[in-house]
Amino acid sequence: MKPYLDTLGGYHSCAMFTRGALRTVATYCAESDRLDLYERALLVMLPYSFGEYEYMLFERGQFERWGELQAFVGLDFYDLPKDRLKVVEKEQPEVLLSMLHQTAQREIDQKNRASYRLAVRHLKKLRTLYKKLKRVDDWEYFLDTLLERTKRLRAFHEECRRSKLIEA
Repeated sequence: MKPYLDTLGGYHSCAMFTRGALRTVATYCAESDRLDLYERALLVMLPYSFGEYEYMLFERGQFERWGELQAFVGLDFYDLPKDRLKVVEKEQPEVLLSMLHQTAQREIDQKNRASYRLAVRHLKKLRTLYKKLKRVDDWEYFLDTLLERTKRLRAFHEECRRSKLIEA
């Protein structure tokens, strides 16, 4: 499948082919009760099968794999559907930790005040999740390490103090 997709060229052509192929494979897999084969087809056709694969993982409650898929595709935390985030936060909040860490770091790396504000918002969400998971020590260690790593980013530290993420 992969070599054929490579010959098609453009993203649109590959996505169209993937949609049709998945329809055919889905029918066969449903009739023969081979959901494992359908999942393998979805994996082989990534990134063109992202929507279908993401939906399947979420519906099956495989939130850890769902989170890994989001990270693989490179979606930021705020790009994800809010209704799905609420479900994942309720069922398996630890899945969101790595997403929030990555998103906050990307914002800090942009080195401008607006990005720092967004990063602080994500860090506050992270703090809430760590408290919910009863991992406050991990949160404090992470925040201390982050502040030490960013000690030369004065504006970031100002935003942290302004939002009461850290004390003055």
